[in-house]
Amino acid sequence: MDVLQNIPSLIDKGSRSLATGTVTTEYDIVLDVIDKGPRSLAATRAVTTEHHIVLDVIDKGPQSLTTGTVTTEHDIVPDVIEKAFRSGQVQWMEEPVINEWKNKHLPILKDINVLYHKWRASGSGRFYPFSDPLWVQTADVLREIGLPWHNNNLNSPEEIDPTWPFQFKEYEKLAVRAKGARVGDEQAFGYIASWAEANQYAIRSLQHELRHQTPASRPLLVGRNIEVEIIQSAAQMFGLEFLIIGEDWEAGVAETQKLTKGLRPVIFAATAANREGRADNFGKAQEFLKLCPGLLHIDASRTFDYITSLDPDAQARLGIPKLTLRHGHLNDPSDHADRLYASTIVAAGMNCSMLPPCLVLRPRTLGIEPSPVVEYVRGVDETLSGSRDSLGPLMICLQDIRFGLDGCRQIYRQCFEKRQALYSALVEHEVATEMPVESLDLIVSPGRSLSCLEQKRMGLVELQGHRANSYLLTVQPSVTPDDMKYLVNAVSGKENAKTTFTPTQPEQEYPIPDHVIKNLRKIVANWKTMARSSSGFPMNQATYSALGPALGHFLPISIPSEWSSQYLDRIMDVQKRNFGVREKELGDFVGGFTTGGTMGNRVALHTGLRLYPDAYVYYSSASHYSIQKIVRDNDILTGRCFPDQGPRFAEISADELGRMSAQALADQVLLDKNRCKSQGIHHRIILAANVGTVFAGGRDDILALRLKLRSIGSDTSYIIADGALDLGFSSDLVQLASPEVLTGRNGAPAVQSVTLSNHKVFGVMVSGQVICHSPLNNSLATVAESPDPRAVLETWVISQMYPPKDLIRIRDYCLQNSQLLRYLLQKAGVRVRYSEASTITMLERVPPWIMHEFHLAPEGDWVHFIAMPHVSPQAVRYFVETVAYVDALFLSLFDYIRPQVVAILGEGVTLTRVKCQDIEKFPTIAQLVDESAGKTGYSPSWMTFKQQYIYGSMCFAAIHNHHDLLVMFPASAPAKKLVRPGPVLIHPGLQCNLLALEEVASHASEFLSQRLKQDSR
Repeated sequence: MDVLQNIPSLIDKGSRSLATGTVTTEYDIVLDVIDKGPRSLAATRAVTTEHHIVLDVIDKGPQSLTTGTVTTEHDIVPDVIEKAFRSGQVQWMEEPVINEWKNKHLPILKDINVLYHKWRASGSGRFYPFSDPLWVQTADVLREIGLPWHNNNLNSPEEIDPTWPFQFKEYEKLAVRAKGARVGDEQAFGYIASWAEANQYAIRSLQHELRHQTPASRPLLVGRNIEVEIIQSAAQMFGLEFLIIGEDWEAGVAETQKLTKGLRPVIFAATAANREGRADNFGKAQEFLKLCPGLLHIDASRTFDYITSLDPDAQARLGIPKLTLRHGHLNDPSDHADRLYASTIVAAGMNCSMLPPCLVLRPRTLGIEPSPVVEYVRGVDETLSGSRDSLGPLMICLQDIRFGLDGCRQIYRQCFEKRQALYSALVEHEVATEMPVESLDLIVSPGRSLSCLEQKRMGLVELQGHRANSYLLTVQPSVTPDDMKYLVNAVSGKENAKTTFTPTQPEQEYPIPDHVIKNLRKIVANWKTMARSSSGFPMNQATYSALGPALGHFLPISIPSEWSSQYLDRIMDVQKRNFGVREKELGDFVGGFTTGGTMGNRVALHTGLRLYPDAYVYYSSASHYSIQKIVRDNDILTGRCFPDQGPRFAEISADELGRMSAQALADQVLLDKNRCKSQGIHHRIILAANVGTVFAGGRDDILALRLKLRSIGSDTSYIIADGALDLGFSSDLVQLASPEVLTGRNGAPAVQSVTLSNHKVFGVMVSGQVICHSPLNNSLATVAESPDPRAVLETWVISQMYPPKDLIRIRDYCLQNSQLLRYLLQKAGVRVRYSEASTITMLERVPPWIMHEFHLAPEGDWVHFIAMPHVSPQAVRYFVETVAYVDALFLSLFDYIRPQVVAILGEGVTLTRVKCQDIEKFPTIAQLVDESAGKTGYSPSWMTFKQQYIYGSMCFAAIHNHHDLLVMFPASAPAKKLVRPGPVLIHPGLQCNLLALEEVASHASEFLSQRLKQDSR
C-alpha cells in the first residue's frame, strides 16, 4: 500500500500549508478523502467535553506555572472513565468475563477515574526537559480516531506481512524518510522503538558492519557523555568490551589506544544532549576517531528536531556542524569542520515523555548480515525487539505532518530567542547558568536547594553527583513570559526581580489535516471489523474492545514515573508469588517489564550468562526465532572473541509438535562436554525451554530433559521458560526456584526465569514481563531504561479486572473453542495437528484469501489457528464453513469438467484435489515436474513448484485406479480470489492431447474464479 506517498512535501512545510487547501491531488486520491479544510486542535479537544472538570481547577489545557491546583482523591470529579467504559459497549466482543461486566459494578473504574483527573490536572512544569504541551497536543487525536486498539508494528517497517493489518508501518516509513532526508539520506533504513532499543540497535549495526570491515578484530565500545546504561547494556547484549572515558579527551585517546593496541576498531557512542544536559564535543569526537579508527554513533533523541531544523547561518553562528548520515569506513574520518558524519543516528525531539519513542537511522548498506526469513511473520526480523507498539511510530509521523520542517524551524527559533533572554536575565541576577549550544537547555545553580514542590512546579530536573544543587531546564515552546519571570524570581531568591520578557508564542495552532484524521479513523474502524475473525496471531483483541475507550483518555497524559515505579514493583511482587517463589527467596528474584517477549528473552538469557559467563546455551528448532537472533548477536557466544573455543550454543531438534528431543539434547551436551574437558573448561548448561512454542504450541517436557541430562552426569545451571502466551493464562505450569530444585508445587518443573507477553493474553499495549533468578546482582541484565508507564497502567488495570480465577476461565473458554475447531475440521476432512493443552491448532495450508481474511500465519505445509479470547464459537464455525466451502467448490468443478476429462483420458479416471499433506502423491508429482522440463521448458525445483502451486491449495489431479497419477493440473492462487492455471503435467507413459488438457485447466480456473467472486464470504 502506497498510502501517504506524497506527504514528504507536507512534512517539509508543516500542516500550515493546508490552510490554503494546498494538498497534493495524489495524496487525496490515495486517502480517498477530498477534504482539505484546516483542522484546529482546539476543535479536536472540544470533542471531549466530559473532560472539563468543575473543581478547584478549571481545565483550560496545560496549566501555567502561576495558576491552578492539583486535585486529590477526595475531590468530587466527573466519572469520565465509567462513562467512556459504558458508552463503548457497542463494540465489546463476546467473551465470558467481559459479558459479565455489562451489568456489574466495577469499583476499579472509580480508582482509574481518580488517577485520570489527578494526572490530568497536575502535568509537568513548563520548563520540563522531556515534554511540552504543544507536542503532547498531537496525542489528543489518538483517542478521537478510536485508539487504543490492538496493534503491533511487528518487525521493520519494510517487512510487511499481508496477513497482519493491525499496524501503522506506512506512517512509520514516512517518518523514516522525513528524518533521513534531514541528515542527507532520504533512502536510509530505520525504525521506531524505545529510546534504549534505538541506541542498542544502532550499536549492533556498527558491530555487524565491523564484522565485515575487520572480521578478525573485536570492536571496543567507547562512550563519554552518553548514558552509561546504554553502553553497558549494549556491551552485554553483543559481547563487546567497553570503556567510559572522562573529561580529558587526550587521556581518553591514550586509554583507548592502550586497549586496542592500534589493531581493534572502535565504536564511539556520542550524545547530542543526555538526560543531564551534557553533550559530547563533536569536533573532539571526530579528532578522537582519527587517532582511534572506528565508527560514530550519535544519540540525538532529545535534540534531533532542533539541530536539524537550524538554517546554515544559525549553525555557523553556534558552531554546530551539520549532522550527516554516512556509511562510515575505518581510516576515512571526516575532515569537514562544518559537517559531522555519523554512521548511525537516533532521532527524536518533539517528545511527550522522558523516554520517548525514537527513530534509529542507518545507511541502507551498513551493517547488513544475511538472516533467514521467518515465514510466519514474513520477514527476517531486522529489529531487536520484534514486536513493537504502533502508537509511538504513529505519533512521530503525526508530529512531522503537523509541524514539518518549516514549523519546527519557526518554533525552535522562538525557543532560542526566549532562551537567550532568559539566560541574560539569570546572569543579570547572578544565577550561575550554563547554556549548551547543542540544545535548548539551561543548567542553573541557584546556590541553594530547591524544594521538590518548586522543582515540580517549574519542571526542573535536579542533577546528581558533582553537580549538586544544579538543575536542568529546557526552554520549551509553551514557555510564556510569566513562566520565565517566575523562574528568575524563584532561582534568584528575589520575589520581585525586575525582568521583562517579550511574548514569543507559536503563531498558530498547527492543526493535523482533516484528511489525515479521516484516513486514520477509517483504518481503526476497519481494524475493529476485522478483529473478530483474526485468528492467526496470539493477540487478545477483546481487551481493548471493552477497555480501549476508557484507557484512551490516558494517551495524551503524562503518567508519573513515581506511580509507574511503585505499581510495577507491586505487579512483579504478585507475579513472583504466583510463580511459586518462596517468601525467603523473594529477594533472589528480580522482575521487570520489557518491550515484549523477544526483549524478555534477551534479558533472561543475559541475566543467566551474567551468573554463568562460560555456559553453553541450548534451545530447540521450534523455539521463537528471537532466541537464535539473540545468541548470534553476541560475539562471545558465537566464538568471534575466542575462535579456538568455537560457538557456545546449539539448536536441538524438536518433534512435529515443537517439543525438544531429550536424546538429541543429551547427545549434543556430551559432544560439548568432551570439547570443554579437552580445553580444561567446566561445562555448564543454560537451557531455553518452551512453555508453548510460537507456531505449534508445544511445551518442552522440562523435567524429562533434566532427568535425561542427569543420566549422563550433567544438569542445567539455569533454565529460561519462554511462555509468552501460555504463562499469561496461568502461572502453575512452572515454578521459579533456585537451580538445584527439580520440581515444585504439584510437580511443576523448576525454572530460574520466566518471560511472558502482556499483549498476548492480557491484550494491552505491546510489552512483556520477565522474572529472573539473580541472587548476586539483584538486577536484570541489559535493561537500560524504565518501562513505558502506559504498559504498567494497562497491565495493572487488567490485573484488577481479571483476577487469576478469571484468567483460568478464559483459558478454559479458549480450549473449548479449540476443541470445537478440531472436531469440525476433522469432520470436514481437514488434516490437523495440535497439543491437547494448547489453544493453537495447525491445519494444512488453505488458499491465500482465507489466510488473509482470518490473518493466519503459515509455516511450511501448515497454517495455525489460535483460539484467543476474542475468537467466539460463531467465529470458529464460520472459519470451518469457509474452509469446507472450497472442498465443496471442487466437487462442483469435478462434476462440470468430468465429461471433458473422460473424453480425453477414458473411463476409470478420478479427479481429486491436491493439498499440502497429500504426501503419497508427491513422489509422482515431483517426477512429473522433472520430466516435464524437457518438454515444456518449465524446470523449477520441487520446492519451488510446491511453493508456487501446491501452497495455493487450488491444484487438482486426474488419477487412475485411485492411486496412479495420470495428469497434474497445477494452479496458482494469489491473495485475491483468482485462480490461474499452471503448466499441465502428464505421466510420460500416457498418450493424450496436451492442448485439450490445457483447455480443461483453463476452464477449471475460470470456473473456480467466477464461483469464488460470486461467494459472499
